Parts: sequence; C-alpha cells; structure tokens
Amino acid sequence: MGVRLISAVFVCLFSFLCAVPACSAEETTSTINTDSGTYVDARSFGAVGDGVADDTAAIQKAINEGKKVYLPGTSAFYKISSALNLTSNSSIVGDGLSSQIRQITPGANVISGANVKDVRLTGLNIYGPGDALSDATGNGIYLAGSSRVSVEGNRFENIGNTGIHLKDTTYSQITGNEMVSFVHYRQDSADIALKYSSSNNTVSGNKCVSGSGTGILVQAIKPGDGANYNAIENNLVTAHDRYGIVLYALNGATAADVIGNTVIGNTVKDISDVTATYYGAGIYAQGVRQTTIANNHVENTNNGTTNEMLAPGGIGVTGSSQVTVTGNTVENAKWYGITLRDPAGIGADYDVTGNTVLNSEKTGIYAMVSENVTISGNIVSDGNSHGIHLFSSTGTNYAQIAGNTVEGNAKAGVNSAGYSHVTIKDNTSSGNGTHGISVQNGSEIDIEGNRASGNKVHGIDINSGNSNVRVSGNTAESNSYGIVKNGSSTQVTFSGNVSVSNTTVNWSGIPFPDLPDDGTSSGGGGLPDTPRPVEAPEASFLLMLAAALVVIALFRKRITPS
Repeated sequence: MGVRLISAVFVCLFSFLCAVPACSAEETTSTINTDSGTYVDARSFGAVGDGVADDTAAIQKAINEGKKVYLPGTSAFYKISSALNLTSNSSIVGDGLSSQIRQITPGANVISGANVKDVRLTGLNIYGPGDALSDATGNGIYLAGSSRVSVEGNRFENIGNTGIHLKDTTYSQITGNEMVSFVHYRQDSADIALKYSSSNNTVSGNKCVSGSGTGILVQAIKPGDGANYNAIENNLVTAHDRYGIVLYALNGATAADVIGNTVIGNTVKDISDVTATYYGAGIYAQGVRQTTIANNHVENTNNGTTNEMLAPGGIGVTGSSQVTVTGNTVENAKWYGITLRDPAGIGADYDVTGNTVLNSEKTGIYAMVSENVTISGNIVSDGNSHGIHLFSSTGTNYAQIAGNTVEGNAKAGVNSAGYSHVTIKDNTSSGNGTHGISVQNGSEIDIEGNRASGNKVHGIDINSGNSNVRVSGNTAESNSYGIVKNGSSTQVTFSGNVSVSNTTVNWSGIPFPDLPDDGTSSGGGGLPDTPRPVEAPEASFLLMLAAALVVIALFRKRITPS
C-alpha cells in the first residue's frame, strides 16, 4: 500500500473518529456548535418558496426531522403564518437575500426557540409582519432560556418589535447581521436586544440601520436579573429615534444587575428624538457597574432633545458605578458630549480618560453630582459651553481633572462649581471664551501645574465661595487677566506661579502684601506694575557720600595741568 493511500486512510479514519462524541473536545459553556453536519433541503419536505403557498408546516417538519435545514434562494419568498420553532442542535441556513422567510401574521415572531442550545441561523432574509403598533410583539428571532446560539450574516426587515431578541440567553454570538427598515414603536424595541438575564453574549460587526427605536439594548428588567458580561463590539448603529446603544437596569442597580459589559469599537451616529422628550443619546448607561465604554465613534446625537432628566449626551452615564469611558471620539453632540451623573448617590467612580470631544452644543465633558470622578488626558474643543464642567449643589466630593487639553470652547475651559476635594493639574486650557480654569463654592482645591493662555477673561479664576485653595506652579499668559481671586474666597495660597503678557493685568484682587519677594509678577500675588517701596537712605550714609565727593574734587584740582 502506497504512502499516499495509507495517509488518506488515516485521515478518513481520524475524521470519522472525531465525529463521534468520544473524540470531540470537552464541551464548555462558551462553545457554539457550528459543525456542518448533514443539511436537508426544505423543498424535499414540501416547501415551495413561491410567495403564495404557506410553507410553515413543511419547514417546521424539516426542522423537527432533519434539524439542519437548508432554504435555497428563490425569486419570491417562503411564506409562513406562524413562528418556526427551533429545537436544540437545529440550524437553518440560506443563500442570503434570496432566502427570504416572510411572516404574514401580525404580532407573530418569524423564528422562535425556548430552552434550546447549539443552534445556528445564517444566510437568511427575515421579513416580519410590520405591525407598527405601540404594543407590537413580533420579533425577527426570539430566543428564551437558550445558550450557545449563533445568529450570523442574516438580514432583518419590516420588524414590528425587535430584530433579534434574546431573553435569559447566554454564551451566544450575534455577528454580521443587517437590520433595515423596521417599523417598531415600542419604547423597549431594538434592532438587537439582550434582556432579563442574558449574559456572556457577543454582539459584533452588525449593521443596525433600521431607522427607529434603539440600535442595541442590554436590559435587566426584574429583581434578580443579571444581564452581565456581554460584549458589544464593532457594530454600526445609525439613524435611530431613541438611542444608539443602551445598557440599562430597569429599576436601578440595587434591583437588577448589569455588570461587566463592554461597549467597544462601535460607530454610533445620527440619533434623533422625534418626540423631543429625553431620547437621543448615542451610548447610554443607567444602573450599571464595572462597565467599559471604549474606542467608539459617536457623532451627531441628541437631535431634538433638551431634557435633563436622564443623561443627554453623545455618551451618557447615570446612576452607575465603576464605569470607564476611554478612547472615544464624540463629535457634534446636540447637547453634552460626555455626561456623568449619580443623582441617587449609588457610588459613581467614573473614569473618563483619553477621549476626544469636539463641537458639543453644550459642555464637552459634564459631571453632575458624581463622586470620585477622574477626567484625564482628554481633548475637548470648540464646544458651545464649558469644555469640562463639574457641578453640584450638594457639596459633592473628590474629582481629579488632569492632563486635559481644553481649547476654543465658548465658556470656561475647566469649570468646577460646588465640588470639594478637587485636583486640577497639568491641564492646557487655551482660547476659551471666558476663563481658562475657574472654581467656585468648593473647598480643598489644588490648582497645580496648569497652563492657561489666550482665554478671553481670566487665565485662572478663584471665584466666589471657595476655601482652602492652593494655586501653585501654574502659567497664565496672554489672557485678559492672569490670575484672579474673589474676595469671598478664603484661605487661598499662591506659590511659584508665572503670570505674564496678560493684556489687562497679570494679577488682580490679591492683597498687596502677597507681592513676591523679588518684586516681579512671577510669584504668588500682588500688582506687578506697582513698584516696590524704596526705603529712605540713612543720614550717616549721605554725610559719608558728601565727604567723599569733596575729597575727589580736591584731588582732581591738584592733578589738573596749568
């Protein structure tokens, strides 16, 4: 027997043995069954696909008996009048757009599955009944209590509720699907929804352009739910009238968990609120914990809404804790660029790092009543209000604003109002419409190592109502005023600051005795153009000077030639 023949026999034997369970890899909860197996043609069970005959029974029989069903493309569609019900280990594959399954019964799902696992749905064109009702229930694919499901490369159209709806479903892959022309009007409708305790799922590479509702929704609804550790990655979400991507605990983080989810690398744009109520955020997180929102591009959001009730922004986080917002680009937000809130005092711990926020209609990065906030290494420019703004009317504590570049905003570059235990350090704030850096009604504030230049009013503004403020090592130049202290702020110290070339005055409102020892305007206070007092010379010194002049005159007379 030749070597090639022996090798071929060995390969065939190995393939056969590995097809049986004894040779398969140990099953894990994250494994999805995608083996090809033997697919049966639905037409062999009586399906026609002519758009006239009802193919429901034929396709269902193929699912029940063959488990793996092939729907070949047709020039029409496979008409069904009730949902196709999946079984474990079943699959339906098609040829793309030409393999359309069209549901004709209002309120019915196209494909459903309950408590199934190891299911694959790919290459299908799923067309819903299009019931445009506020209580519409018809989904493209609805799976409950299931696991290890792969929904890949399908197209969804004319859906009344949600394109892909997972309830209590885990370890599943939703990848490369396209959602177009939905008609849903339910508040909780979405192109893709992971609800109740749907966890450890991946939603990636989908094109969500349905034109209504929310793009992608992760939602825990009842007490005890845990919609945790889902990955929302590299999706395109655009042209929705509610939200782009939502992570949401319906009754707050104390009632249900939305923990450890990631929203990474998505493009979210053109999100409008046609009702002008409170919708419109690009990425919105409410009641979540241990969440990362990173490297997304968010553009042209919050059209039509000015409601402050939630967190209206390109990226909005509210009532949450341990949330990291990093590396995102947010452009042309019609309200805030990135907004952080914690009105119920759940805990905050928000870290906003390395983002680029451009052309926001209001504040670029806005933290309201949020404890333990870090805003660092961001670029915030050309907004129509403050660049970075902290606001609290209740004395919120602990914020660090460090290493940001804030320029060309209509109001202050960095503004802190009502926050205590604040560090504003190593920021560059230039060309802003009012102040480079401004603080008011706070205490225990360190303003250190910042550069404020070319701002239209004050470089650094210690406004009213502050106490225990330390201003050190800052540079203020080419502003209208350099460094300003309001008389109502107490226990304010200055050291090592440089204030030069400010057009009106370098230092203002600081008591004269604070003039630095070297008499220049580069130290801790004073009015630079006021000369230091010169002490009157002592009389003894003047007498000695007069005597010396007399001696010099006599000496010059003796040596002068006649």
